[in-house]
Parts: sequence; C-alpha cells; structure tokens
Amino acid sequence: MASLLLVLLWVCMMVFIVMFVIAVVKKTGKAKRYVLYSIGSLVLMFIVVGTIGTTEKSTTTNTTPVEPVAKSEVKETEKEKEKPKKVSVNSKIKKAAKPRLGEKYRVEINEDMGKNDGGKIVLVRVQQDNITKSAADFETTNSLKKVFKIKEVNEITYFWEATLVDVKGKKTVETVDKIQMSKETAESIEWDNFSSKNLDVVADQYILSPVLE
Repeated sequence: MASLLLVLLWVCMMVFIVMFVIAVVKKTGKAKRYVLYSIGSLVLMFIVVGTIGTTEKSTTTNTTPVEPVAKSEVKETEKEKEKPKKVSVNSKIKKAAKPRLGEKYRVEINEDMGKNDGGKIVLVRVQQDNITKSAADFETTNSLKKVFKIKEVNEITYFWEATLVDVKGKKTVETVDKIQMSKETAESIEWDNFSSKNLDVVADQYILSPVLE
C-alpha cells in the first residue's frame, strides 16, 4: 500500500512539474487551470499519505491487551504446586525396610490373607558376603524400628544371604540368618532402649546358620 502511494505521489509531482512548465511557457488560461488542478491533486495526495501513515502507526502500536489473571487463580495454582505428592504405603515400607548393608537386596510385600485386615507381610532378602551375626542383628534392628512405625505392617522377615563355598569349591548363595518379627512382638519392645544383641531372644523366629555361630 505504501509503495503504491509513493508511485502515485511521484506521478502527481511529475504532472505538476510538466503543467507548471507549460503554464510558464505558454502563459494561457488553460495551462494555468492545469497547474491549479495538479496543485490540488498534489495537496490531496499529501493529505491521503499523511492520513494512511498515521493509521498504520496506530495499527502497529496497538497490541491485544492481556487479560489480568485473578489473584485467587494464582493462589490456587501455587497451592497445587505446594501440595506434597502422596506416597504409597508400599513405597514407605520399602524405604523403611532397606538396610544400610547389602550388595543386593529385594523387598517383597504381600497382603496378610490370614488376618484379612488390610495388613502387609514383608519379606526382605539381603545379600552381603562376609556378613557377621552382630552386623546382621544391628542392621535388622535399625530397620525394624522404622518398619513398625507403619501401621499396615503385620509381620516382617529378614533373610540375610551370603556366598558360601563348600569342600569341593562350589559356590552357592544361601540364607545364613533368618529373623522374623510380628507387629505384636514389635509393640512390646521399647526400641529406644533395646539392644540388637537381644534380637535373637525376642524375635518370633531366629534361625542362624552354623557358618555364623
């Protein structure tokens, strides 16, 4: 649009110059009228160009207004971000049951079908070569303290496993210490004062391999 107006403006200016030259040379009334017409056209063209330029400027500078976000909406969004993610019971149990020792470990969680109260039976298998009885008892005690803070746990059993070598040099991974405890037993223990040395006495089941005796 702007280029077209420039062309028209240029044409008007040329016409004005030609008419002006004719009027000066011939000095006739008709030529003078042409000059007046060309001047009028030139003035009109300047007015049109100025008007369109102003319109284009206003169109360029005008932007679509952004609707303000209500404060209540912002607060609700922030609250949603601040809400902590709900951790499942199984995730809590796995985190609490994990001992600090263990080259490999696996936590299995099953429903307690015997009681049918929504409780869980937990099986923890920990593989650690060169494990000792005292180390197994100490780590198990620390885990039991955390596990039984979760009300859904009805029973837990730890299987401490190690690589054993028989007389023929054959290697096998076997359970060298099995420790089982129920919720009832755990609730009877004062854990803050309890010593892991007595774990084999208070546990519901404690089976120790001869290799650790």
